[in-house]
Amino acid sequence: MLSMKEMAEWIKKRLEGMSEEEMVFVLEYGMSTGDRELTGNLIEEIKSKDRDFETIKKRYLAIAEKKPLWVETAESLIASLEMLRIEKEEMLQYHPKGFMKKFVKDNYEHLQKRVEEIKSDKEYNDAFYPGQYYEIHSLLYSKLGKKLIVEMSLLMALSILFIMDYERLQKTNDLVDATRTGKRIMDYKAFTGTLSGILFSAILCSVTWIYFFYCVSFKGLWNVSVASTLVAEKRYSGWFYPFVTFFKMTQIQYLILTLTVYLGIILLIALATIAIQFLLGNSYFSFAILILLNMALFLVAYYSNVTFMDVILRLLNPTNLYITSGAWFMENDITLSFAGNEFWIIGVTGVWMT
Repeated sequence: MLSMKEMAEWIKKRLEGMSEEEMVFVLEYGMSTGDRELTGNLIEEIKSKDRDFETIKKRYLAIAEKKPLWVETAESLIASLEMLRIEKEEMLQYHPKGFMKKFVKDNYEHLQKRVEEIKSDKEYNDAFYPGQYYEIHSLLYSKLGKKLIVEMSLLMALSILFIMDYERLQKTNDLVDATRTGKRIMDYKAFTGTLSGILFSAILCSVTWIYFFYCVSFKGLWNVSVASTLVAEKRYSGWFYPFVTFFKMTQIQYLILTLTVYLGIILLIALATIAIQFLLGNSYFSFAILILLNMALFLVAYYSNVTFMDVILRLLNPTNLYITSGAWFMENDITLSFAGNEFWIIGVTGVWMT
């Protein structure tokens, strides 16, 4: 794209042989569109004298008024988006029963209202890296996000286990128990280990995100809606449609909410680690049990009988947050497509752990 000064100079060099009316039109057309190729074609057609100037003028004005391809694609994609149609597809695939069927229907009716809001507010029209080619959202929050969840969880567990089991490993338990704070030292160690885990996780997350945003600039894009059709990617179902968030959400808001869920996840890991270590008193055994517990929960998360009990089981299983990473705060699957499900999982799991 040429600057206005460069565009004006480029056009003036090619105006020779035109009438005053034609020169004025070409100059105004080139300056308004900024399209060198299109303006060059216009000049060639006018100079050819094979066609009527008024006919050429009308045609090129119509071309200039035509919406960019990405805008047309965005409008057609959002126009064809019907959450109730997606609901019917989900119903046919999973065959929910009883109260679950009504639960799913109510959720998708709310999502359809959200789609209408996206259309009326024109959230779908925000410019962004084309998701179907770059897949920025899934790269940041799913592929990279899942790795961060695993690594932060390990940092939290190892921080707590190292500090809580330090005296046993050094064979100084008796010496510490004889001190004034010896009887409650494990409580202090659990708290210190949790703070250490949060600190190490924060450093890991910060360094990762800083490098990511250094490589993929979000300058001018932080206020773009997550529901923009340009952010859209192919979903787990194989369908291609925008991310229908439960409420209006920009890129920066989604990032902050994601960080909040990360904190919730590592605090759940902290609770589990502390409880197992208090029970077993051996960091090696505790770590092994923690890994086995998470593996079992991960396998159970894929069990589905598509009744309302399935929703309850999903809320009791924190590994669902790992599985659905990248699809938080938006229409996800038949069981978790309701607002706040991420915080319900953290809250309910935290209650049964304590």
